[in-house]
Amino acid sequence: MDKNLYKDAAISGPINIADGVAVRMLIELDPLRRNIESYKPRVQIVLEINENTNFDSINKNRKKLKGLLRNLDKYQGSNLGVEQMENLYGIVQWHEEKISWGKLTMILNYLGFALTFAAYDERQTVESLEIHGESQDLISKLRFVISFGGIWLRSIFSALGITFEDLILWMKQGYEYLDEDRFDFEITSNPFKKQRVIDKVGYFLERIKEGRITISENDLHYNALEHIIYYLNLNGYFTKIDALLDNEGLPDWKRNKAFLKRWMVSKFEKVEGSQDPRDIAIREFHRGDFVDEIVRMMQARGIEPR
Repeated sequence: MDKNLYKDAAISGPINIADGVAVRMLIELDPLRRNIESYKPRVQIVLEINENTNFDSINKNRKKLKGLLRNLDKYQGSNLGVEQMENLYGIVQWHEEKISWGKLTMILNYLGFALTFAAYDERQTVESLEIHGESQDLISKLRFVISFGGIWLRSIFSALGITFEDLILWMKQGYEYLDEDRFDFEITSNPFKKQRVIDKVGYFLERIKEGRITISENDLHYNALEHIIYYLNLNGYFTKIDALLDNEGLPDWKRNKAFLKRWMVSKFEKVEGSQDPRDIAIREFHRGDFVDEIVRMMQARGIEPR
């Protein structure tokens, strides 16, 4: 386990809310925001499990636990640190810029194309690592997603409600095409469909309207998807995937290429010129040693270099 994993967290003593049901309050600092003067660290509810735990009582007191959660959300807003919510809120922000659902779907698909290429390109680093104590089938699947490109692509698939198995199928097909120096997917419908984007983002917006999700002031202008764009542009993956798409010359790519290129450049420049401490931290992170960061990330997940 990463010895630094908990250095930015504090936890309270146990609070008994019912017979055999105790919780603790976990205060977790976001390292990208901890130096912002207005930043308020998040408080989370952690269920304590020990020899005194009454599991039947936990079930009977679900309403009390949900009530505690609602009170926390009312006070501080929902945690957009959860990657699925971050990505959905990023799409919401873009939709509020008057980008149509069709164009949003193409933007997400273009990100999917570039992230697949990134994961494929990063494979040499990933395959130099060994996973201990896991089945070969799981190792095979993990090798697709344990990379910057794979992890971020998984987070977008997850945000849109697409299964891990479907992600693996997509990446296997993408790798096969990339092995052949081609990538002839239609950017209007692969890997994401417009109706899925509408449905998932619409449901997310309904939950905000109902007060089940609240956005804290510190997160109002934060867009995790734009950090993905920054990484892909900085490392040349849009240029790499463009070359393959140009070779295929599919009509939907020809029609939309100019818009997609302008969009990605504008978002890259936004992060590059931002003075927000999180954007500054992202810039410093991605301009560091890429291989060292991959190895560190693997080790934090219990994976050791050979």
